[in-house]
Amino acid sequence: MCTSPTVPAVFIFQRLLTHVDCQIRYDLIQFTLLQALPLPGLDKWSDSLRCDLFPDEGCKSVAFTAALMIHKAISLLAVFLFGLALRNLFKMK
Repeated sequence: MCTSPTVPAVFIFQRLLTHVDCQIRYDLIQFTLLQALPLPGLDKWSDSLRCDLFPDEGCKSVAFTAALMIHKAISLLAVFLFGLALRNLFKMK
């Protein structure tokens, strides 16, 4: 016979969240939006934010650069697929 836990997982999760100080970091949101747009001129603007937000040393820098490359590739793919969907939506039959 299976026994259920005495404290549901929702209450444990809620208890963990009460000790976390959640803040909205607008500079991180701005950096993410700048990285999501595949326009070439916005990369220079995001470089100044990158220097302020993230380290430029060792393994962390390499991992961060790889994550940025993957994020930019996914963003470009999303824009391409969105354009393809619009083209197919208004395609003449």
